[in-house]
Amino acid sequence: MYVNLMELILLEYLVSTDTVKGSNMHLAKINNGVITEYPLTSTSYQEAVLAGLVLRATTEQLAEFNLVSVVVPDRRITDAYDYIAQTPQLIDNQWQVTWQKDLQTPEDIISIRTQNVARSQRATREYLIKEVQWRFERYARLQRMGQPQIDDIAKLDTYVQALADISAQKDWPFNVQWPVLTT
Repeated sequence: MYVNLMELILLEYLVSTDTVKGSNMHLAKINNGVITEYPLTSTSYQEAVLAGLVLRATTEQLAEFNLVSVVVPDRRITDAYDYIAQTPQLIDNQWQVTWQKDLQTPEDIISIRTQNVARSQRATREYLIKEVQWRFERYARLQRMGQPQIDDIAKLDTYVQALADISAQKDWPFNVQWPVLTT
C-alpha cells in the first residue's frame, strides 16, 4: 500500500482536530490497557496507515492497531503557574490528559537553568580538550621516535589545565572566560 506525505499530514490533522469543544484529540499506542506511546510518533502513524488505518477511524478500528484516541483539554490560564500535561488516564471510559500545576519555585527554576548552562559549558570544555588531544599524542610519538617536537607541551598542558579548572571561575557557568591556546 502506497502512502504519500499528504495522506499522513491529513491523518495527523484529522486526529488532532477539535472533536470536543475546547479540546484536541490525539492518538496513543496502548498495550494491555497501558499507554505505551504518547503522543504517537510520525513513524507509528505511518506504520498504522500502511497497515490499513483509515482516516476518521472509529474506536473499534483504532483498537485493531492498538491505538486509542486521547482527549487533550485546552489548558486554561487562570493563574501565574505553569501547567504540565500528565500521562493520559482513563477517565469516564475516555482517555484524557490532565494538567498539573508546576509548583517549582523561582529558586528551583534558577537552579535548573544553572545546571543546564553548566552542563552545556562542560560539554564545550570537553570538546575543546578533545580538539587538542591529538597534539599530545603527536608529542609523545615524536618523543618516542627521537624526532624534533612541533608543539610546546608546557603551553598545551597549561591550556588543558585551564580548561579543566574552568568551573572554578568566579562567574561560572554564566560568564566563562575561555582560555586561548597560544602557539
